[in-house]
Amino acid sequence: MPNRKAVVRPNNSHPFSASIAPTSCQYASSVRLSCPLLIFARRHDFNVNSQLAVDWFDKVEAPSKHFVWFEHSAHLPMTEEPGKYLLALMTYTRPLAKPVGDTV
Repeated sequence: MPNRKAVVRPNNSHPFSASIAPTSCQYASSVRLSCPLLIFARRHDFNVNSQLAVDWFDKVEAPSKHFVWFEHSAHLPMTEEPGKYLLALMTYTRPLAKPVGDTV
């Protein structure tokens, strides 16, 4: 897979473009969830600021939480890194489904 680098697209009119996206986490000092948290972050995503995801993740309290980096993906890790995506789903989400009665 080619080594891609994040590039800011000029004249991007999308409301969350890199040119106007916040550069630091502006959320409350801590967030408490009553459910597990799983974040799949992509290093080369033009639409989502992955550093904000990291900052937010660090502040969240949850019964369990996992942060999975997709180093060679942009916005669609399920098609750009399908093997790692499937492995992450099986590793982190399957155990959560089992306790609530999933028998497959």
